[in-house]
Amino acid sequence: MGTSNRSQLKKATVTATIATGIGLFLLSPQGVEAALGDRTLQPGMTHQDVKELQDLLKQKGYFTFHTSTGFYGDITKAAVERFQQAHHLPKTGIADANTLNTLLNDAQATLRVGSRGQAVTNLQNDLRALGTFNHATTGYFGPITEAAVKEFQLRNGLRATGIADSATLDGIKRIRANGTQQQTQETSRSATSQTTLQIGSRGNAVSEVQTLLKDANLFNYHTITGYYGEITATGVRDFQRQANLQVTGRADTQTVQALRDHVQKLKQQQAAAQPSQTVSTPTVQSESSFVLKVGQTSDSVRELQHQLKSLGYFNHQVTGYFGPITETAVRAFQRDHQLIVDGVVTTSTLNKIVDEAAKKLLPAIVLPSETAKSFDVMNLIADASQLLGTPYLWGGTTSRGMDCSGFIQYVFQKNGVQLPRTVAQMWNVGSTVSKPKVGDLVFFETYTRGPSHAGIYIGNNQFIHSGSSTGVTISNMTTNYWSSRYLGSKTYQ
Repeated sequence: MGTSNRSQLKKATVTATIATGIGLFLLSPQGVEAALGDRTLQPGMTHQDVKELQDLLKQKGYFTFHTSTGFYGDITKAAVERFQQAHHLPKTGIADANTLNTLLNDAQATLRVGSRGQAVTNLQNDLRALGTFNHATTGYFGPITEAAVKEFQLRNGLRATGIADSATLDGIKRIRANGTQQQTQETSRSATSQTTLQIGSRGNAVSEVQTLLKDANLFNYHTITGYYGEITATGVRDFQRQANLQVTGRADTQTVQALRDHVQKLKQQQAAAQPSQTVSTPTVQSESSFVLKVGQTSDSVRELQHQLKSLGYFNHQVTGYFGPITETAVRAFQRDHQLIVDGVVTTSTLNKIVDEAAKKLLPAIVLPSETAKSFDVMNLIADASQLLGTPYLWGGTTSRGMDCSGFIQYVFQKNGVQLPRTVAQMWNVGSTVSKPKVGDLVFFETYTRGPSHAGIYIGNNQFIHSGSSTGVTISNMTTNYWSSRYLGSKTYQ
């Protein structure tokens, strides 16, 4: 590619700007004398081109250090190796001409925060049609567009980076094409055939299918969206395979009815099993809102399984479904801790599990080899945003995986503020504020009484947190789920 084209791809330095109460990251170009790609870059070098390499790798999620330094060290080498492996290049850790050209060409076809033009307008129009972008098209890729891209990626099993790379853009085109084809075909179909749902469909009928799939433990997304994406199609295929139906991934009349029958049968089985599981249950009516038992599927059950797993009682995949295996683990824990052995998780049992699990959490966290910086809320939000897409790992405190409090402790310590390890402890040491400002913590009552989940407030009623079913993501406090569980805000600034 020509020098002029490469120059246009110069990565801008990231500046964290907070405007009108929301964390906003803008890209501002910097001029340099040489174009990236003119020389091979390798470990030990210090050069402006190395900084640009780090910037591009950071944009694509490969370079995870919080600052582009211009020094080609072990972190940069590992980032280059990950990029090379992902693009089927020799995994040398050296940024040779082939690696750099691949990176630059990939960057040219990618839309991200700071991008402008008709391509961004087209992206926003497509995302609006797919139900993730609900604002006026501007032709500018800002935080709202980034959030819409992440939502699309989450719905369709892509890595939630918020960057519209080639895989994301291809997925949008494919699903848009399917949706257009579906609309054309439906004009000539009979009323019966119009009930078939497939990728691109939306509405209450889709919400019903997703709810049924969730009841059958076959819908692996944290909310009912009403949009038929790849995750919904995967759940339908899994059910069709299980029910010996034709595996199409489309929810036709036969599939939907079979799914309804299956869920009804599951509920009947669960209801029939209830008496034998509650014989020894003491009077716990006041705790009813926090009772977890066989048949339930929720994030609270998922968190319970994580904690039982850390204690050695649950040695299976965390699913969020409270079945016989989870019940057995609960009974074993109750027996070992002189609680009523009934397999039902009331507040007393859950509090004991939480207390015991908290003892397993490491008091310290592992940071990359850099010195903690003095506190600056813009740096705090920037560091938090770099971890978007990091998977949830109970007890995790590194970029390989983090739980709720581990994520918060990691980001704050990176900025010179040491917080306790658990959410309850963070709540106790913070200063209460009537209304959160950017950088404060917002607390929620989720799987037990009192503060059990928290996130970092980034403005505009949004917060960034590590959810057990989402990993590090951005959520809105005004949704029914979060608003009904909100406890208050604390500041540490």
